[in-house]
Amino acid sequence: MFLKSQAINTPDFSIHPSISDLQKSLPEHRSLFLDKDYLMSMEESSPSGLSFRYVCLKKKDELVAAFYFQIINLSSQDICQIVNFEPYSKLVSGLSMLVQKMLFGVKKDKPHYLVVCGNMYLSGDYGILHEGNNSQRTAELLPEAFDFLRKELEKVGKVIAKIAKDFPAENDHHKSILTSRKYHPLVMDPIMKMKIPATWNSFDDYLADLSPKYLKRYSQIKKKITKCEVRVMGLDELIERKVRLDELYLSVQLKSPVRLIMHDSDYLISIAHRLKSKIEFRGIFEKEKLLAFMVGIKDKDHFEAHHIGIDYEYNRSHSLYQNILYFYIEMAIQNKSDELSFGRTALEMKTTVGAVSHPFNAYLKLNNSLLNGIAGHMLPKEYVMDWIPRNPFKN
Repeated sequence: MFLKSQAINTPDFSIHPSISDLQKSLPEHRSLFLDKDYLMSMEESSPSGLSFRYVCLKKKDELVAAFYFQIINLSSQDICQIVNFEPYSKLVSGLSMLVQKMLFGVKKDKPHYLVVCGNMYLSGDYGILHEGNNSQRTAELLPEAFDFLRKELEKVGKVIAKIAKDFPAENDHHKSILTSRKYHPLVMDPIMKMKIPATWNSFDDYLADLSPKYLKRYSQIKKKITKCEVRVMGLDELIERKVRLDELYLSVQLKSPVRLIMHDSDYLISIAHRLKSKIEFRGIFEKEKLLAFMVGIKDKDHFEAHHIGIDYEYNRSHSLYQNILYFYIEMAIQNKSDELSFGRTALEMKTTVGAVSHPFNAYLKLNNSLLNGIAGHMLPKEYVMDWIPRNPFKN
């Protein structure tokens, strides 16, 4: 089922609740995270209160662009499991308690929606598919796609706010367009990325480029898991250890200050099933006890340090988190990737293994025009760097 735009002079939009409803091929794109298999895994494992919409643009019956939206129902019974209200969250930290209450103190009599263009499970630009070099045109159409979707959602509920997320700051076609439509820039942490030189054919090549100080640091960290076994986990083992995966996964999510959506091991199992050889799970075991796991995804020439789980009782004694960072570098080299994305957390620590910060832009618009005007004055205007970048390499 889909809703099609009818008005003259408006784009030929249609709305679909599932990627499976799109019979024709999606436009050419650059990422596995906009492939049908990945998007289906999202739908199969989504928590209660999260749904999806694909706003598609056709030209002469040909699909030329699609906007991927995640819809968070703020009135869901499981709202506390979906939205993080921690004060540190940059989504709401700049808003007064009064505005927060007016926004999120919703009644339960009908759905209240937060609409996001992009993927809240990932750090990166994964909300828009377009044909060829039409990025400027799709940027111009994004506000209209938002409004078209809002009209459909408000037939049954109320849209509270809209977010468009993660456009590279150095090449952001959306900034002038969205700010002219009264969307406010959201100050967010940068995404930490690491270039993988073509000269690194093995992890030993990475170690050879470290300065003596950071090579010694690596050796000390590695010693802490010498009694552990690190191995690849297949789909059958993931299913068998589902309860333990949930424990480790949840412990990390609860510590994350930038969490908006919580999910469980069903998501991990689903992407393992659908992505097959493009995904790698590794577990850190001590006497068959799973202490931590990491998920890496090969996305063309890009490698994504996707999700991790940690038993924090052992984190300090085994330097689990720091060891996981090194394992991700090893995985990226083995997959012959050009770049490794570490996401947004633990920024300074990630620079100690070689990551560099990359700013990305995001935008917020509240549906209430009065509150939206207030929010524009309260939200932070610029990013404050409260950490020190490190360089672990000789040169």
